[in-house]
Amino acid sequence: MIWHSGSSRRSASMASRVQRASLRSSSLPVATVDLSHPDYLQLSLADQRLVKLCWKGMETSSVEARNALVRRLQKLLAAMAVAPQRRVWDATVADESRIFSPY
Repeated sequence: MIWHSGSSRRSASMASRVQRASLRSSSLPVATVDLSHPDYLQLSLADQRLVKLCWKGMETSSVEARNALVRRLQKLLAAMAVAPQRRVWDATVADESRIFSPY
């Protein structure tokens, strides 16, 4: 995985958690993580899709935050399966059940 601008130790830790969770909970092919945004991560997937991602507690490494990340990734994968032609996905809405594609 490649980390982009903003690669502080804290940000790199968040990106690493995304990588591990995506491998454990799904087959989400994360290619790069852009850490330059303060309130979300932007993932580039191996198939050229883009995902804006945040989750409850993303600033911490607690069990609750890890579980929230796994739930968010599972919902993201479910949404992507319904509309595979969509190239941009937004998983930043506070309501964890909402994931959408604006395009």
